[in-house]
Amino acid sequence: MKWWYVQGYFRGETGLRRNFVVCFFSLHLPEDGTPGSMYLCSVIDPKTGEHGKEILLDETSRAWYLEKLADLPENFGINRCIAETIQKEIAEYGLYPPFSCPVSPMRISSDAIAWETVALSFAPSALSATFLDPGNKQPVSLFLEPEVPFVDIPGLLPQGEGIGMEYVTCPRLALKGRYGDEEIRGEAWFDCQAGGDAWFAIERADTERQGDRTCDPLGWDWCAVNLDDGQSPVFLHRKSIESGRTEAKFCVLFEGKEARYFSDFGLEPLRLWESPTTHIQYPVEWAFFVPEIGCRQHIAGATRPLAPKQP
Repeated sequence: MKWWYVQGYFRGETGLRRNFVVCFFSLHLPEDGTPGSMYLCSVIDPKTGEHGKEILLDETSRAWYLEKLADLPENFGINRCIAETIQKEIAEYGLYPPFSCPVSPMRISSDAIAWETVALSFAPSALSATFLDPGNKQPVSLFLEPEVPFVDIPGLLPQGEGIGMEYVTCPRLALKGRYGDEEIRGEAWFDCQAGGDAWFAIERADTERQGDRTCDPLGWDWCAVNLDDGQSPVFLHRKSIESGRTEAKFCVLFEGKEARYFSDFGLEPLRLWESPTTHIQYPVEWAFFVPEIGCRQHIAGATRPLAPKQP
């Protein structure tokens, strides 16, 4: 699997502001290597809470996901009743909004990704992205120029301490472009990750049945922020979903054109937000500290989410 991820915000002269995420996924099915694709886009108006969402899924991935839903409870600890209900609903009624299945395939080349009306292009010194705001169908055109170098995260890690995937990031890109007819400017963050399923699960020896192995699903705490002084810390904590056991934990601190690795950090959730739809609780305020440099950060989100009715 490989994905390209751009997150940021932009403003216009009329007071316009939007927060956005666009992400392209490319995968090869494990059985025979058949390619599959997915695209997601989220655009939020922080003033009104209007939240436009779009997810494109090719037919190959849709059919594979539908077939494999029956295996998810054993492999990833998902409730079997939920998996079977989703499987039945999709089989009988098709995908529900904001999902859709385009007829045309995603096109991937060495310098661009394109699908329907969306595209992400790569040049030696910049990126560009075009897409529609899913909420009001306004065309968005972005030119993204790196202000710091792209960094290979695994290349910073000590030998033997892997994270299961390739991971290239650029935490600061200057953004300019157009939203409809309006000129816009802002900032963005770019990530590209690639690898197998080691990011999502790890095989362990079964302690109850000698010689057998079990699949332990992994989750992660990931937080990255651009500070006013030009620094950009990235905190990553990969852990077992079931036991909470830590698989990897480190901080990468971007300072100008340099990136430094720190082997440990502490994190403490200070405030939780509960979804009114699912009643799942999410941390929205954190304390992070890096003992090696005596750094402590308090990262607080909004009093309430920018967009209501999130899952």
